[in-house]
Amino acid sequence: MSASAGLIACHDCDLLHRRVPLPPRGTARCTRCGSRLYRDLRGGTERALALSLAAIVLLVVANSFPFLTFKMGGLVEQNHLASGVVELFDQGYWELACLVCFAIVIAPALRLGLLVFVTASLRFGWRPPGLGPALKLAGRLQEWAMLDVFLLGSLVAIIKLSDLAHVALGTSMYAFGALIVLLAAANSAFDSHEAWHALEQPPC
Repeated sequence: MSASAGLIACHDCDLLHRRVPLPPRGTARCTRCGSRLYRDLRGGTERALALSLAAIVLLVVANSFPFLTFKMGGLVEQNHLASGVVELFDQGYWELACLVCFAIVIAPALRLGLLVFVTASLRFGWRPPGLGPALKLAGRLQEWAMLDVFLLGSLVAIIKLSDLAHVALGTSMYAFGALIVLLAAANSAFDSHEAWHALEQPPC
């Protein structure tokens, strides 16, 4: 057995600690800097898997139905999530269009898909090829999935436009709000440190 077996390094100060069993919902912290080392998330993998699957459904709904409906006089216009991206392309801002598309569609969808892949593999004891890189990429994509920033910007725009036209929220807007809540819950239930530790164990 390796001498480093059962050890964990603090991700802030690199101090090595020996892993010990925790009480339910307990948290182990670094004795030097106080940073969190790992948590006891019993059932966390199952919760993260279920929440990620539900979030994928909401992401599909959010991209399939109208986001907002503008009514001004006799003019009625429906907008989808992709409408802003298309408009940016039409105006020649293709770099910004690609960034917006990546932040509100591609990054969240890819991260959710990777979370399902990782959590399902851990839950059922699978060790498919690419599991480690998938876990690493899922962590990197978390900071690029800017759904909450997009929703906040949309709400600010809605408030400003409400003086000029009647703005009705579409099904996509409600699905988008619920999606952000589910993503936050999935991120809270999923512990990447525990996932890496589980990958070091032999498959069931």
